[in-house]
Amino acid sequence: MDKISEKIKAARIAKGVTIEEVAEATLLSVNIIRDIEDGAFERFVGDELYVKMYLKKIARYLEIDETIADDYYAITREIKKADLKNIEDKKEDIGSVTFVDKVKNIQPPKKQPVKKGVYEDHYI
Repeated sequence: MDKISEKIKAARIAKGVTIEEVAEATLLSVNIIRDIEDGAFERFVGDELYVKMYLKKIARYLEIDETIADDYYAITREIKKADLKNIEDKKEDIGSVTFVDKVKNIQPPKKQPVKKGVYEDHYI
């Protein structure tokens, strides 16, 4: 993913525009563009589709190939699949109990018997 951020930064510098100008033209925040140029994609975990859209907007403005957005999305999907596989492997190795298994074993608290017909005056 560093190549993506390097391509964007190099294209911006080659075009001779500042980050603020890119932000104004694409209607994105300066911080988002800085994070993308710095390769800080870990800040966007869970928002990969938004980042794909950001990359397309930036690529259009900088007049570079928009497929870098698709490359980014493909890479993040592969990483997620690898992470899920690692989690499944670890689960099998240690035989861990999942959260769902823990929830299934929770028993509701027993109700206390209610005293009927007994009145106590606590204010006397």
